[in-house]
Amino acid sequence: MKKLSVLCLFAVFCSVSCTMTDLEHLICKDLTFNADECVDINSSKWKIQREIVLESTSGSLLSNNEIGLLIDNKDLFLFDKTGVLRFDRDGKFINSIGRLGHGKGEYTAVTDVTLNKDKNMIEVLSPNYIHKFDYEGNIKEKTSLSLPTTSFLYDNSCYWVGTGHTTDILLYKLNEKGEEVATYLENDFKIPVMEDNFGKGTIKTFRDSFSHDIYHMNGDTIILAYRMNFPGLDLPKSIYSSDIDKVSDDLKSKNYMMIRRFIENQQYIYMLLTENVSSGKTENMYHWIIEKKSNKQICIKLTLDDIMKNPYHLNAQVLTEDNILYCVGYVNVENKEALNNNPSVVLVDLKKIFE
Repeated sequence: MKKLSVLCLFAVFCSVSCTMTDLEHLICKDLTFNADECVDINSSKWKIQREIVLESTSGSLLSNNEIGLLIDNKDLFLFDKTGVLRFDRDGKFINSIGRLGHGKGEYTAVTDVTLNKDKNMIEVLSPNYIHKFDYEGNIKEKTSLSLPTTSFLYDNSCYWVGTGHTTDILLYKLNEKGEEVATYLENDFKIPVMEDNFGKGTIKTFRDSFSHDIYHMNGDTIILAYRMNFPGLDLPKSIYSSDIDKVSDDLKSKNYMMIRRFIENQQYIYMLLTENVSSGKTENMYHWIIEKKSNKQICIKLTLDDIMKNPYHLNAQVLTEDNILYCVGYVNVENKEALNNNPSVVLVDLKKIFE
């Protein structure tokens, strides 16, 4: 595989209102993808280290898709748009965190969830509010927001928040009262989207599906850490148009790559990639993993059979300090009846992929 190479010294890019440190120039790295060097998943070293089967009861069922995961030392917090559930490391259901509704301790929907490990709280983003709960599910505080926030991350008594392209800025920093502290990155793409912008690894990252740039958050500054290159698969320039019909047509008919997941720790970078090939054809999906110290890369192409039988491949969620990638989804699905139960939490050891 091609090695990481130093591309440039990059001046920290942020809007006029952001607070700058004296870090004026930082190293940006260039990563280049080569689909010809990808291997089929069956011939790779991708192996499940452990499968945690989540308990399925009337009060602990999750939806079949769009499930998120957060991890504290002893607990697994699974969430979908309807609620947040707490399980232990063996998959046993412990308690729910709030519920849908309009009363105290209730939220109208779950847009995103973050952990405040400083205070042992789990915080739920719903339209216009952050609901703060202890791990037992007791409401502690409710904070109103002035921004149309679609994704967020708690960080050292502040929040990084994304607004899904509904404002002129892509990234904001708020204090614990929900008040704007700083703004970063102008928004050139005017059509609203819903996505998870923040990587759940030990390194805090921000990415946008309509860009191949990856940022690190560092104090009051964001740093352009990586430029991802996909030769012949650049995003169509029409995405910056305000004509939603033209954008929609181009996104269906042109060849391009999108970064669907980006998760990073001190030793590895993990990405889930989607390659649109053309209208009417099946998208290509890839795991792209980089070992940072050695600069080695492994690219694994997912077949349609892989995805249908093991949909957990499409939902990597967390990368921990010990290099374990946590995914959420079903394993070896043989029939549709299995989808009536909860999915599993699947653990993959990235170190073993490179052995």
